[in-house]
Amino acid sequence: MRVMANLLFAAAFGLATLLKTVQVPDAYVLMAMGSAVLIACISNFVWLRLTGLVGLAGLSFVYSQQFCQNNPGAWLTLIVAGLCITGVILLMVSDLDSKPKGEEIHSNEAA
Repeated sequence: MRVMANLLFAAAFGLATLLKTVQVPDAYVLMAMGSAVLIACISNFVWLRLTGLVGLAGLSFVYSQQFCQNNPGAWLTLIVAGLCITGVILLMVSDLDSKPKGEEIHSNEAA
């Protein structure tokens, strides 16, 4: 699941770079790319995975600037945000799935 989450983060970064093709200003493209990288890094390196969603602030700013002016840019920003949110949720679920091996050994001895 961690690999799938990181693939979603990579897809979000790739889609953020595609914002250049729909005439989004370079500053907003860089902010969207930076937000995608920030979400991926914080979610992977911080123990509390939900903290990675802090990076959505940058994506919401890009979305608010593109909402009335550029519909394809707004939709791409929403897709990037959706991919990042799904990646964070997958990381959280993978943490719930993983069980330390010591707990498995002790639970088998008690039975």
